[in-house]
Amino acid sequence: MICKQIVSQLPTHHRHVFHYIAAFLREVIRHSKDNGVDAKVLATLFGSIVLRDPPGTNLGRGIRARSSLQVLDMKKARFIYHFLINDPDDPAII
Repeated sequence: MICKQIVSQLPTHHRHVFHYIAAFLREVIRHSKDNGVDAKVLATLFGSIVLRDPPGTNLGRGIRARSSLQVLDMKKARFIYHFLINDPDDPAII
């Protein structure tokens, strides 16, 4: 899985922080009945926070730029979502 490859290329400390954040967010999801937050909401919020834009990304202004930014944010959210809904102990996932 490409997500696994991307995370495996992170420096060790960054990889550990990423796994810690994902574990924390999975814990938040476990309490979704109490807090009303689901995996999609968390993935959308934390995708833009945890993942930077690719180097050299300058989307400019206007409708096209906003559309491109939305696509990029959706990709970030899907990446984070993958780690929130899959079993972290499955060696094929992480």
